[in-house]
Amino acid sequence: MCSDCGGNRPPGILEWLVSNKTPAIGEVVHILLKVFESDEDTLSFTWFIDGTLTDVTGDGISYMPRELGIVKITGEVSDPHGAKDTTTFTLEVQGGCPSPNTVSTQFGLQQAGCSQAPKITFVGPTLWS
Repeated sequence: MCSDCGGNRPPGILEWLVSNKTPAIGEVVHILLKVFESDEDTLSFTWFIDGTLTDVTGDGISYMPRELGIVKITGEVSDPHGAKDTTTFTLEVQGGCPSPNTVSTQFGLQQAGCSQAPKITFVGPTLWS
């Protein structure tokens, strides 16, 4: 909040919209902040993952966890007068591998710490049949 913002009303975070609150390693999670701003000011967004500032500046962020455990994602919205609202959301990263539709290449799965390669099924004639 802003202690000396005159008649300015601070923006506020209404809710988090999260694609998956318990993702698997390597599964991309999309997060969007639903905010309000009654003064019609242009808002700025700041995001932190486990306390580290990211370069994302929009009202949403996409994140792909690379290890098991708890990940704290903090979203902050501020107006040009210095008024702000901040909240933190916790993801619980599960074991296992993401669905084949989430990460489309074996290389991506290996980068994400998943040792399981995607199942590939050939449909139709092959050269050796």
